[in-house]
Amino acid sequence: MSSKTATKSRALTIFFIGGTVGENGLHVHFQPQVMELLCKSAGMTLGFLADIYECNDWTVFPTASSIHEGTFPISAVQYGFWVWQKSSTHSFTQVFAGADSTTYFCVNFLDTLQDHICKTVESLESQANRPLFIDVLIAESVLASYRAAIADKRAVLLAIEKNQHNNKTSDDASYEAQTTKLHHLAVAWHIFRKDLQDIVGHVRHLRSLAGNSAAGPSQVGLAMPNSYFACSSADEALRRLEDCCLFWARWVDTYGDRTSIRINLMHNLVAQRDSQLNQKIALQAQRDSVSMSTLAAVAAVFLPGTFVCSVLSTVFFSYDGVDTGLAVSPLWWILPVSAVPLTVLVLTLWFWWYRDRLSRTTTKLRSQEAKLEAGGWVGST
Repeated sequence: MSSKTATKSRALTIFFIGGTVGENGLHVHFQPQVMELLCKSAGMTLGFLADIYECNDWTVFPTASSIHEGTFPISAVQYGFWVWQKSSTHSFTQVFAGADSTTYFCVNFLDTLQDHICKTVESLESQANRPLFIDVLIAESVLASYRAAIADKRAVLLAIEKNQHNNKTSDDASYEAQTTKLHHLAVAWHIFRKDLQDIVGHVRHLRSLAGNSAAGPSQVGLAMPNSYFACSSADEALRRLEDCCLFWARWVDTYGDRTSIRINLMHNLVAQRDSQLNQKIALQAQRDSVSMSTLAAVAAVFLPGTFVCSVLSTVFFSYDGVDTGLAVSPLWWILPVSAVPLTVLVLTLWFWWYRDRLSRTTTKLRSQEAKLEAGGWVGST
């Protein structure tokens, strides 16, 4: 698709070049005959094609320009960009500005952006051929796509914050789902920040070109249409775009910080929940320990007497008793005299061992707490 506008002073020609999207969803392949025709007849450079095909899936080539003396100060400008939508789309632009004409090669532009440029050129035909007019339109459309994307991600962040304020993240599924969303948001904010920095660099490069043009003989031709941009020059329009980019970049930084705060909050909430669970487990373990200690004490009381009775009931001991019914041996005192001291000894040894072990455990716990408070690392043993 191409559009051409002519005035008494300058002519504007725009070529919209589409192609087949590659398997990766980003690279675009063109018909060789079309590209050969554009290179031979319209002036598209082979270097521009090489830059298009050499771009990686995740980037576009930066803004570049060449300036020649004796002609219109801006001889050639080329840059790449992508419009943030459901899927990122690589687009590329090359501009040739001569003394009496300007030619744009717009590669892989979205239909909405093409329509916007065509309608603007038709409605402002007398001003559209002025330098950097189309470039400002493209930059504004790109920035508008990022504003919409930032608004979508902001809505997701606000929904998560609302759920946290309403305590709707009590189960494991909610924690996991919202933590995953927050991490995705953090990645998106990083991408937005980088892309906005690239847009700012692109706009500043265009501003430098506008300044060079304003210093040349075509200074009057740089006046941008007040009815559309509300600016008196290309530099003023680009400066406004730069301010908008910096404004949204600051908001991206703010939303990124808020996302990091929410991620830390989620981690703290999970840690607090785990701490409460560990306290319950420790309390239950303490109760079990008390029960086991009670059983051990009861066993310690009865075990010595049982042991003495077992020894005295062997065949090695005989009391010359006669089977005359119920009788008490005159040597009955041997049992308590042997069992009671032995029971006291066992209980004393058990109590001493229990207190020593408890003291060692308490000392170790206090030492670990002191290391943690001092910022040291406590390894597991």
